[in-house]
Amino acid sequence: MSWALPICLAATCLSAVAIPGLRAIGPDLLVATGGFLCWAGLARYAPASFSLRYISIMGVFFTTYSAMIVIPSLYIRLQLPEIGGPWFYYGVVGVLPLSGLGWFLVHRGFGQRRNEFEHYFQAPITVERGGLAVGMFAALCVLCLALAALHVVSAPVNPLRMLLSGASSAELVAAREASLKTLPGGGIKYLVSWLMSVLFPLAALWALGRALTEKGWLWKVIAGAVIGAALLYATFTTAKAPAAMLVCMIVIMVLVHRRQPVPLHYMVFGALVVLAIPAALVASISDAGPLAVIGAMSRRLFYVPAEALVFYFEVFDSAHGFLEGRSINLISRRIFDESPFPISNYVYHHIHTGGIKTGLSNAAFIGTLWANFAHLGLLIGPVVVGGLIGLSELVVTYGQRSLLRVCLHAMICLQVFFLSSRSVTVAMLTGGWVPALALVIGAGLILHFARRWDPT
Repeated sequence: MSWALPICLAATCLSAVAIPGLRAIGPDLLVATGGFLCWAGLARYAPASFSLRYISIMGVFFTTYSAMIVIPSLYIRLQLPEIGGPWFYYGVVGVLPLSGLGWFLVHRGFGQRRNEFEHYFQAPITVERGGLAVGMFAALCVLCLALAALHVVSAPVNPLRMLLSGASSAELVAAREASLKTLPGGGIKYLVSWLMSVLFPLAALWALGRALTEKGWLWKVIAGAVIGAALLYATFTTAKAPAAMLVCMIVIMVLVHRRQPVPLHYMVFGALVVLAIPAALVASISDAGPLAVIGAMSRRLFYVPAEALVFYFEVFDSAHGFLEGRSINLISRRIFDESPFPISNYVYHHIHTGGIKTGLSNAAFIGTLWANFAHLGLLIGPVVVGGLIGLSELVVTYGQRSLLRVCLHAMICLQVFFLSSRSVTVAMLTGGWVPALALVIGAGLILHFARRWDPT
């Protein structure tokens, strides 16, 4: 039942108002109750579109945003009631009903059925076959390998070369974090970012989908080779997150391929598999024990994003005026003719006085919207995000359930997960949300028209 989780959260928040120790955040608990009830109402309207058992895009977004931002923010408000300002928690919880409104407007505006996502999820997968599809897949793999080689050759700091030269664990940690930052020019950085968020995942998921549907060993060997190459590149050339991202997309792909609602124990097992990747990497390059690694990862997932977010509301408009779009690259350069304001670095140094020069405190997208556009950002921004999620769901569910659309489904689920720790523009461009949509739509159109004009 997709509405059961938000109803339980709403009931918990409402009952907690009566606890004496939580009376200091009583209004926030009531606000959270209202937000969760709005979520439950939307889930009653279109159950599959908000269900984790169907791995729906909105279900993933609402669940992860609540777990990483809404609930931890209550704890932060209890511990530090003096920071964040009066609009912090209203902005945080407002994301739930307002993004739901944006999704609803797109859903009804394009005439989607309430059970559209359920029909998509349970439909058989149409595999793109033929010489053209194989050629497009081969071209995608060649492009991935070429960009990976370009990264290895171009990056002044590259952990793969350092590993081969016998660098220490501490040196490898620093090199992996600096690998992308040291690339010359913004164009290469965008291409390399898209390599691990769009191109390599699409190639790996495409090959995995063929391996799951085709008999014989050919596509299984191809899938193993592509996934292995992607994991090798992610592990030894960039930070630990891309490897976990790819594994998470693979898990989603396998679960969606079953065409059945996903049991809870499958979700738990899949989450443990995904978290095992960064945990193993951290444990292998540090002296911390398993409990310390698990504790650090839990804090990074369920506390740090909300902690950073509260300081976005604290800094703007008290320590610094609202940016009016200056942290967004396109707006800053086209309208103000200046470099974009380094908002995450600025907030980092507000939190950590005397911290490292290149430190970053990334936060959920609502923080950047507040810093740039104040109350207007809190109202309009989540509606736009919900509309973008609705459009993504439309692209995934429209027409036949093709293998390419199932691949896109897995990739978009990761994009909405990271909205809890990045801005909308970063998710759309650097994060690869829009490029993923464009690539899958373009490839689907090419294959569609090729079949239409095929004389055979």
